[in-house]
Amino acid sequence: MDEDKFALVEKILKDIDNILSKNADLSSFDIVPVDSNFKNKSPVLHVENCLGLESWCVKHVYMYCYSELMDKCFVKPKRKTPKSSVNSERLAQLLNMKIFKPGTSKR
Repeated sequence: MDEDKFALVEKILKDIDNILSKNADLSSFDIVPVDSNFKNKSPVLHVENCLGLESWCVKHVYMYCYSELMDKCFVKPKRKTPKSSVNSERLAQLLNMKIFKPGTSKR
């Protein structure tokens, strides 16, 4: 993953962190189907007590979280981590609940 995508995901993490610090009463998280980013705006959506993430960036966020977790498992810090209370594990858990829904696994 290149540095441009890391910068994008770090901005997304910062946006989510800002929302969580302002609103601790979030009731739901969802991935909003959007094919691509036509406007130059954040893919993090916040309406009342609901948090959303546009689907076009889920792949980048998930890969970032995966690489962060693998770095922690194998103790190979490659880059400076952002100063954010939203860590990779929490974001990966949110995404996993939406991507891999219970009862949909293939055996």
